[in-house]
Amino acid sequence: MHLGWNLPLTNNKMMSDASDMLAAALEQMDGIIAGSKALEYSNGIFDCQSPTSPFMGSLRALHLVEDLRGLLEMMETDEKEGLRCQIPDSTAETLVEWLQSQMTNGHLPGNGDVYQERLARLENDKESLVLQVSVLTDQVEAQGEKIRDLEF
Repeated sequence: MHLGWNLPLTNNKMMSDASDMLAAALEQMDGIIAGSKALEYSNGIFDCQSPTSPFMGSLRALHLVEDLRGLLEMMETDEKEGLRCQIPDSTAETLVEWLQSQMTNGHLPGNGDVYQERLARLENDKESLVLQVSVLTDQVEAQGEKIRDLEF
């Protein structure tokens, strides 16, 4: 059968692709924990809506806030004012309420505290990814065995 000749190649490619994606996910988490800001999910695998990765939404929000801060720091005052006029009041109010809710006795928590909390969250997220990698690897291996059984 012609299909039988393609199965081992397809199986190996599928396992290789899955391994590459999982390795990339772990490298991204290592980079984040090390302070890297290089998180781009152009392939959509780690969509913030994904039920298997509930923490991705907060990571995405964090990166968006950091990007906004960076852009605002580079803008002139008149550019900032022009931009502010375009933001809906409800959006501005939500952001202000969220930021003010983080204040303790009129002061934001120390940067060290925020960093430690973020680091702990990211380490937990990495542990979750490692578990997901393990489960997915087992699934890929099981599928590979099923394909090999079908070949014979």
